[in-house]
Amino acid sequence: MYKFEESKIVIDCGDIKKQSEFYDIIAERLDFPDYYGKNLDALYDVMCELPPVTLVLKRVKRFKKHLGGRADLILVVLGEATEYNDSLVIEIEE
Repeated sequence: MYKFEESKIVIDCGDIKKQSEFYDIIAERLDFPDYYGKNLDALYDVMCELPPVTLVLKRVKRFKKHLGGRADLILVVLGEATEYNDSLVIEIEE
């Protein structure tokens, strides 16, 4: 669990067209535990537990175009997780 070797993880969100795709990709890239429930509450819980890492989300404008309000909710949850977890940094690139 949480065995990512880089302190900066980049996820290109531009081609993600389903919320479930985002959950799968982030879980893989950040080595989420098996019990991760793939929903907003579970995303928040796991992000609050992460060791120091910077998560860079690229092409977020396109991500929002594909997912609409669901993308906004994901981004809000990630932002709330950074408020709780001081070792988590989220960088958003439109």
